[in-house]
Amino acid sequence: MAYFPVTNVTAELNALAAAYPQLVHAHPVGLSTHGKDITAVAISAISPSTPPLLQAVPIVRIVAGMRGDTAAVEAALALAFARYLAEAYSADDNQVTMLLDAAVVVVVPVANPDGAALGVADNGDGVLLERNFPIRNVPGADTPAGRALETQAIMAWARSMYATLSINLRAGAGVEVVAYPWHSSIDGSVRAAPAVGEGILTSLALSYASRVPGERSDLFPTGIVNAAAVASLAGSGSMEDWALQFLGEPPLSVHFAPDVAPSAATLATLWGNNAPALLMTARRVLTAARGRVAAPDDTFVADAVCEVVTLGSGLHVRVNHNTGRWWIPLPAGRHDITCSAPGRVSITHTHVVDDTDSGGPVTEAELVEYRLPSSAEAPAPVPTYGAPGSRVQLNAILVILLAVQIVVACAGVVFWAVMRKVH
Repeated sequence: MAYFPVTNVTAELNALAAAYPQLVHAHPVGLSTHGKDITAVAISAISPSTPPLLQAVPIVRIVAGMRGDTAAVEAALALAFARYLAEAYSADDNQVTMLLDAAVVVVVPVANPDGAALGVADNGDGVLLERNFPIRNVPGADTPAGRALETQAIMAWARSMYATLSINLRAGAGVEVVAYPWHSSIDGSVRAAPAVGEGILTSLALSYASRVPGERSDLFPTGIVNAAAVASLAGSGSMEDWALQFLGEPPLSVHFAPDVAPSAATLATLWGNNAPALLMTARRVLTAARGRVAAPDDTFVADAVCEVVTLGSGLHVRVNHNTGRWWIPLPAGRHDITCSAPGRVSITHTHVVDDTDSGGPVTEAELVEYRLPSSAEAPAPVPTYGAPGSRVQLNAILVILLAVQIVVACAGVVFWAVMRKVH
């Protein structure tokens, strides 16, 4: 891990892609206010050049350099991690190989190239990007209209994929801690604001913090914190809150460097502390609950979402409408997950999540199937006999019983007629 000129980030990423063409693919995210490129790399052994929307595997999204004044150290860690993944896979590192054989890691080292070039927090128009995203719980807020060009680009790029989890690399806050949403309380006060998916978020945050030496402190005994408990973004929206509420994906803010510009020696320590945590947190997608949503005729279902019922999470994970697939990085245990879609009957299945990593891409057989019938196709709420929900079988049984009663009645009439003749 080393500093590099942040104005050269696109060239650095293109060079990495050229060195590992089978693993790394550089692609544009958008342009900054001053026309600079915002560039990402996708790293995977599964066709990294495939557009994220069409990927049928879990995706880990990492963004750094939202603030220009801290972009240098954040970009250094992001680029070092991207390079490490490519080099370690090529060297047959087992943990990295299992990750890249089954998932895609996408990385944006510098999301604010104008601010990075100027050495200021804001973008070229004086907008603080980290507070420029849609505000949660505000009707109609989820729109790019009126936002900075960088924010619009990140929103469109993030929405184009169905990330299983996302990480925002942060520096310069004076502490090392992993923060999770919400980033603002409803009334704007500085106090904890538990978010949807709280159990999922804390599990992921602990996965990271528990692997960083010195992450725990008197201020943050577990190394994690609800972001709103330390600083509330009243009247503004963070990328993490937007991703959680509007994209249905669990995000983390990793404050890995207390200082804005740590020394070269400190960079080495930061890398040694955070590289294993980044890798192991990304690998949580390998043990995620996973499934596939489709109609009974196997066509894809629009606007489907899945929710973990057992956690009472309220987190609605989007289902990829091109593949029908979804992943949720849950803690180990048994979890009831309900999938639903407008105009369709919801279905709930129980998933057993453990800590055993599976190598290679997930096969269709490993996905829990959710076949959602339309509301019109739903079975009527009547008692069933035989196959569940079979009204036809119930009617047939009633007809048979009626016929038996008629036969018995007729037999009785005949019997009495015969007896009268006998007597």
